Amino acid sequence: MAADGRAVRTLDPDVVIVDISECDRLGTAQVLDFIRECSPRAVGVDIVFRAPSENDSLLLATLRGMPQAVLAETVRPAGTEKDVRFEYDEVSFFRDSLPDYQGGVVNLPTATNSSPVREFAPEFLLADDRIAQSFASAVARQASPEKWADLVRRGERHEVINFVSRSYLVYTPEEMVANADELYGKVVLVGAMREVADMHPTPVKRRMSGVEIHARAISTILNQSYYYQLPDPANWAIAFLLAFLVIYCSLLLPVAGKGLLLRIFQISLLYAIIRVGYTFFVDHSVIMNFSYSLLMVTFGLFAADIWLGLAALGGWIISFFRKKENIPHIENTRPTNETLPQI
Repeated sequence: MAADGRAVRTLDPDVVIVDISECDRLGTAQVLDFIRECSPRAVGVDIVFRAPSENDSLLLATLRGMPQAVLAETVRPAGTEKDVRFEYDEVSFFRDSLPDYQGGVVNLPTATNSSPVREFAPEFLLADDRIAQSFASAVARQASPEKWADLVRRGERHEVINFVSRSYLVYTPEEMVANADELYGKVVLVGAMREVADMHPTPVKRRMSGVEIHARAISTILNQSYYYQLPDPANWAIAFLLAFLVIYCSLLLPVAGKGLLLRIFQISLLYAIIRVGYTFFVDHSVIMNFSYSLLMVTFGLFAADIWLGLAALGGWIISFFRKKENIPHIENTRPTNETLPQI
């Protein structure tokens, strides 16, 4: 346990990962066939079978007998910036051959390819107005329809992934056979954990495989460990309140030592902002966007500095002219020829 009572690391009780980095198509089919015999609650296959091969008979037979399986798909943008829509990009070649086929979109919402993955999209709106579920959402629906329904009711376009200190049982195919009882009734994710193209930066790890990220997104849904993001109007209200407080305090502080006192107040306020944000995030799962507050406090202090500078400049100018007015005017009193004494 940590000093504040929270668990340092928790083994997730719902999700198990099978790493098939060293498996070919036939080996993958054999892994899925073994998993099917272990009666898992749901199976997420983080692989896109783009083209057929000569070893697909076992794979197709296994998937036909595994209605709880979700297969990976990808999408690409098909709309405009204002009307965000998608169309399918890569899907498994046997999509139309499985009567119970279920797909899940594995795309992760990031600004750029190098941006950290912080969120997942529960669903994607397609160009034909259909809804494509994300991989995490589709797997969670198989594992717990009730928890998935709660996700849908939230209605969020993006959900923050709870990257809590959580670990997962990870098995290679050989280890999976020796630990078959660990697969029973679990959510089993199958994917390559060492594929360079599927590694992404996250807030907790510089490089994390896509299947691990999906595991944490699924855990967020099944544990209902959602974060609640404070709406922008509330964030702006806090920012304006703090800026007003900074300016008001700068006017109340005594002139002597005002600069030093204002800097001490600034550091104390910044520490308080960070501390409050951390407390709300860790203890209450509330995300407060303090970037607005930091920006407004900075501008408030800048405005206070300008005010103090202008006040000092104005005082100097007034003092200068007052001194000039108080200088006595000395007249020329040198005697003229008319007033010179006669000798």
